[in-house]
Amino acid sequence: MDERPGTARPYLTDFGLAKAVTTGSKLTRTGQALGTPAYMSPEQARGEVSSLAPSSDVWSLGCVLYEMLAGRVPFEGDTAAAVVGRVLFGQAPDIRALRPDVPAPVAWVLRQALEKRTTGRYPGGGEIRLDLERLLRDERPRARSRSAGRTLAIGAGLAAALATGLVALAGGARPGTSPPAPWPAGAPDEAGRLASQARALRSSDPVAAERHLGQALAAGPLRHDLRLERGLLQWALGRRAEARESWEAIPRGVPEWASARLYRGLETFFDLSEQGLRTGEGREDLEEAARVGGREAALARAAIAAADHEWMRARELLGAVRGWEASLLRAFVEGYDPSGDREAEVRAYDEALSEGIAMGWAFANRGVARRRLGDLPGALADHDRALGLVPGRPEMLNARGCVRLDLGDAAGAEADFAVALRARPGFVPALRNRGNALRVLGRLDEALAAHDEADRLRPGSAETLYGRALVRRDRGDLAGAVEDLGACLRANPDDANALNERGVARGRLGDREGALQDYTAALSRRRDHAPALVNRAGARHDQGDLAGALQDLDTAIRLRPDSAEAHLNRGAVRGDLGDLRGALEDFDRAATLRPTFPEAFSNRANTRRLLGDLAGACRDLAEAIRLRPEFPSPHLNLGLLLRQQGEWRGAAAEFRRFLELDPGSPRAADVRRAIAECEEAAGTGGG
Repeated sequence: MDERPGTARPYLTDFGLAKAVTTGSKLTRTGQALGTPAYMSPEQARGEVSSLAPSSDVWSLGCVLYEMLAGRVPFEGDTAAAVVGRVLFGQAPDIRALRPDVPAPVAWVLRQALEKRTTGRYPGGGEIRLDLERLLRDERPRARSRSAGRTLAIGAGLAAALATGLVALAGGARPGTSPPAPWPAGAPDEAGRLASQARALRSSDPVAAERHLGQALAAGPLRHDLRLERGLLQWALGRRAEARESWEAIPRGVPEWASARLYRGLETFFDLSEQGLRTGEGREDLEEAARVGGREAALARAAIAAADHEWMRARELLGAVRGWEASLLRAFVEGYDPSGDREAEVRAYDEALSEGIAMGWAFANRGVARRRLGDLPGALADHDRALGLVPGRPEMLNARGCVRLDLGDAAGAEADFAVALRARPGFVPALRNRGNALRVLGRLDEALAAHDEADRLRPGSAETLYGRALVRRDRGDLAGAVEDLGACLRANPDDANALNERGVARGRLGDREGALQDYTAALSRRRDHAPALVNRAGARHDQGDLAGALQDLDTAIRLRPDSAEAHLNRGAVRGDLGDLRGALEDFDRAATLRPTFPEAFSNRANTRRLLGDLAGACRDLAEAIRLRPEFPSPHLNLGLLLRQQGEWRGAAAEFRRFLELDPGSPRAADVRRAIAECEEAAGTGGG
């Protein structure tokens, strides 16, 4: 370099290695890499001679310029092999970490020159020169794609000119020019700072992270990597239109373009699942990403295979890909494949969410998967998190309402369904589920109206018919319940739940044989259907088959040891078989499992009476009355016990309450005589 005062002129002194290209040359073998390792492009280091192009020279020039500014090459190592390894798999240190005085725009140009993918690199030296000239004019750089202009091979004169430009930018003004104005406050430096803040917040506060990325893009509008990230956060927050707008702003030819197409396709895929892709939405984006090659292509092809229900093909494609996108696709495959692994589905969502992007819909999907596995507290926590990120989304409110209903919070469930319907009137799943919650709350007329409306909007839905049948049953319309359940079974003859519930309705109509047939049919479809086992045990008990009833209840309790109904019914069968101690154990267990179960206390009271524990029997009957004061029989039984112990006034009061609750009882005449006897005894000085 000429070091005369006021002069900064670089001289090219070494052309490096040369390769003969004449026909028949034996200088190199096919695929042999030739060059100095520290300046070799990744494709050159891999020996991909057919892939060498002007963009390969751009990499080498980038290494030279990096060395001129930093005093060291970007990729160092003790051996040539170590250097090649770093060229292929490492990242060059940020030039500004070594030379803080290098302007941020120059560092940006260097990053583009040293992009490992040729599609993301400057296509030729002419593009670098144009950007450097823009910097000297105080304009922003503009990385241009291969199709944006003519590519130029790098020659010695051009290299010198570019190096001169860099020296001027890094060390002062060119001869005969005034120093360039400083880079506008706000561009790459500020963009990087804001982007770092966003990444630190994207898991804990994605709303603030997205806002920081918007500010970063205002400072550095050419940072397409930040635009890609911002779209992901907008997607995570349920702002679909904004996410697509962010990705659509990424031009073809920049490194992020393929990922943007992939994400646009996946966003549609996960929102509409395979139905959307089968009708064309999102598929075009994925097919474009699939043509690019590399990781994006594998993910896009896996999504298309899943959309076409080619589950094994999707799994094969995902086997070689890592990252949160691959985890989400694995979760989808396991969740939608009829033979999928439900536990693997949850694990895949765990992996995806551990990447630090708090996707609202991914939390919601994991909540659905956890509910399938019976993890209701985990499911509720996921749905709460999802709605915290995406407030008011009807699908998410509906999913959380279902979990709340499973947990016994019918009021909370009904509120979720009602909010979902205000946001989307006519949303059939929420209509149907609100009807189910209203039934549990005892608001049967409203429940029936909700199911009728759901059936009007989507006629013949098995789920709606099933829910309406339960409402009709509870309203006393047993024939209507049998009709709805029959229609449900014509659509799906293997629905064990519908068979079980039709058995209940038939039994209440007096069709004991039909009820027994339905329970047996339900168990032929699902051997582990505990409610059908309990109900069949009741039907067998009514027919005098106590041994068969006990066998069914033993099986039900083995399947569902936490079933209070199964223990209650087994206690009744044991009592009829004379096993009073066994009956007492079952009633104890039923009362422990469900402390608000009045039948458990009533039945235990009768067993205690037979065992001679009259005081314990009285306490149980008093608890049954407290839990359900409108239930007549505990009043009658307590009156009988009090009369037996000579407590005449208390007995008479319980008998009178029994008659108030059940004035048409066949035992009414006997009870009136008992009241008269108690009053007479009390009048002669009794208690």
